[in-house]
Amino acid sequence: MANLIIIRLHPDSSIPGADFANYLSGLTVTAFDLSCGDPKIGTAVGSASYLPPPDPGQPWIPDPGSGIVQHFTIPLLPFPPTPEAVATAVIEVTLPSGYREYVTSDLRVEVSGGGTSFFSKSMYYDVELLALGSLPPSSSFPALGPPSLYLKLPSPVAPGLATLELNDDGSPPNFQALKDAVTTVLSADQQPNPPAVLGTLTADR
Repeated sequence: MANLIIIRLHPDSSIPGADFANYLSGLTVTAFDLSCGDPKIGTAVGSASYLPPPDPGQPWIPDPGSGIVQHFTIPLLPFPPTPEAVATAVIEVTLPSGYREYVTSDLRVEVSGGGTSFFSKSMYYDVELLALGSLPPSSSFPALGPPSLYLKLPSPVAPGLATLELNDDGSPPNFQALKDAVTTVLSADQQPNPPAVLGTLTADR
């Protein structure tokens, strides 16, 4: 029996479907189960990563090992499929030993790319899991449902630019990510000689 978290991924603003592939490059989505004893961090129960289609000429045929698949509209022949600005991540859940839960799982979902966590969303309560006999092929992911949850992806950031994602619930950001963003700005900005040190900056600077 496979217990699956079905996550619909969408961009943070309206974009052409062809551009949405850039949002998925290097993407990994990890689910953490929250409990009364661990209500903020949680226990990792599974993840899904994006693998690009093996044939660039047929991007609507996903890599069999990909856990994230972009949706395509399949028109009548002879027109090729059209990419959509939505994707589905499928996480096969591995629950901790002795797992107990009221109703269904409470989750925290973390999104990362290139080894850096850039988006975190806290506390999705009573998330429904899809129970199937086995994990279906990746080509069928877009048709799976109903979704367990919907997740907004931030726009990809150009290399060398600082970025910091804020949670929708108003909670503080990841302070390491905040420090990294400030350091990126300082290292590229005009500096005195010697360069400014983060811990010695005055309030106006």
